[in-house]
Formats: sequence, structure tokens, C-alpha cells
Amino acid sequence: MPHSPRVHQGRVFLLDSGHGRVVTVEPDTGSIDTIAELLGYTRGLAIHERYGFVGLSRIRENSQFGGLPIKDRVDQMQCAVYVMDLLTGQITDFLVFESGCSELFDAQVLARIRGPALVGF
Repeated sequence: MPHSPRVHQGRVFLLDSGHGRVVTVEPDTGSIDTIAELLGYTRGLAIHERYGFVGLSRIRENSQFGGLPIKDRVDQMQCAVYVMDLLTGQITDFLVFESGCSELFDAQVLARIRGPALVGF
């Protein structure tokens, strides 16, 4: 279940959602290298400089997403945004939504923006 393909500094990144992984893909050979395995269904990748911002979701078991391989690896999935160093794969920070949110569909970076606001409908 590939999601959010991005090309950054000559590398192709994408999310392997069904496994909860961030990977790179070699376009010429199709080989895949895992950068990180995270604690949720990966959906939404934004890149700023050397950092990747990855959205994670919990899986709705009653939907088409039930029975994915990530369920064999992760008991308690998170709805979160993880920040990782794309060069090392190290997690540098994260924000976990403990209530009120169970799914994220995308992540974006608002570079050099101070005091952003969210306005309701």
C-alpha cells in the first residue's frame, strides 16, 4: 500500500502504509530500503530540509484496512505525526493525538510560519 511518494535530493521516498514503514525506492531496480518502522498506518509525508514529517493513523478494523501486516507487529497503534531525520532514520520528535483524532490523511510543512491558526467551518 504505497502512499505519499516524494522525490527529495535525488531520492524517492514513500510510505509503505500496510507495514507502517518509511522507505526509499531505487527507480532503476525497484529495490526498497526501509528507513524506519513506525507505530501506525503511515499516511502523509512532508519533507523539509533533512526531515520527514510522517502522519500515522489507527486502523479501522471494520474497513478494508483490517488484517494488514502492521497488525502483526504493532499492538497499540498511534494517531500521530512523527519527525524523522531522513539521513539517519532517527526519530527526532513526535506529536501523539491521544483522543479526538484517530486518522490522518496527509502532513504538510508550513516553513517559517509563526502563529498559524485553524479556522472552523
